[in-house]
Amino acid sequence: MAGRPDRRRLRRLALPRGLRRAGLRLRGRPLDRTRRRGRRRPGTGHHHLALRALRVQAGRGVHRQDPFGDAFRVRRARREEGLRAVHHELQVVADPDAVAGTAAAFVARLAQACVQAHGRFTFAVSGGHTPWAMFARLAHEHVPWEHVAVFQVDERVAPDGDPDRNLTHLRESLGAAPAEVIAMPVNDADLDAAAAAYGRSLPERFDLVHLGLGPDGHTASLVPRDPVLEVSDRLVALTAPYMGHQRMTLTYPALARAQQVLWLITGADKREPLSRLVAGDRSIPAGRVEAAASLVLTDAAAADQGPPRAGAQSPA
Repeated sequence: MAGRPDRRRLRRLALPRGLRRAGLRLRGRPLDRTRRRGRRRPGTGHHHLALRALRVQAGRGVHRQDPFGDAFRVRRARREEGLRAVHHELQVVADPDAVAGTAAAFVARLAQACVQAHGRFTFAVSGGHTPWAMFARLAHEHVPWEHVAVFQVDERVAPDGDPDRNLTHLRESLGAAPAEVIAMPVNDADLDAAAAAYGRSLPERFDLVHLGLGPDGHTASLVPRDPVLEVSDRLVALTAPYMGHQRMTLTYPALARAQQVLWLITGADKREPLSRLVAGDRSIPAGRVEAAASLVLTDAAAADQGPPRAGAQSPA
């Protein structure tokens, strides 16, 4: 039987200054995660050498997260949805009419591809004049409507047929297209229960989510300083009254189910929030939206590529 090693002859390796010891723990969990197949100790590289911990100084222009809050929210969303940091692809066209036409062609191509790939196209739509014009253009595109399911991103609490309802204009824009429209139940007596039920009806992944952008940086009905911005345990929630109406809206976890986000942004009054959105500014509500892919389709006025008309305001 082999004898035990002489412990007196073993020399302890002292770690130099600046090197962290193996097994450093953070909130009860090892800082370094080991793979099951590997035999190395935490805190060492593949040569079993101690790793040097480096302090990285943030450069100018790098976004600093709020202490822990943003980091945990983003980490949770990425862990649950498998997302990376969103990258916005910006496309600028001449005017709102060109935005609607370009968007319609994009949606039609994506719908065809999704139906061919998995038999269904799930599309969540916000309100606004630009998306309604887009749907009018879609009537002239080849879209497999019988395989299209349209969900609402947000809706005002108002009676059926009310001109303030997004659903009213959505149905008018769709016309006779045989798409399945899954409307938000904003007329139910128990709105909290209705919001929870709508959340259960959502697909695990949206093929496409359309979003707009307000001059104050809001998107969907996620407006500045509304408590709904901090909702992380529900897919659908109710807002405080905003511009005369309480609203039902998809929350950030629901929007993070988007495989593709399509932003339609028009008007000179969107210049500042647009620049902040594409820069990844999380201080505006729109900047906190996460998705697998993002296309920002905007007109020249919003992109500051043409002289704006005096007092010009965008319709959406």
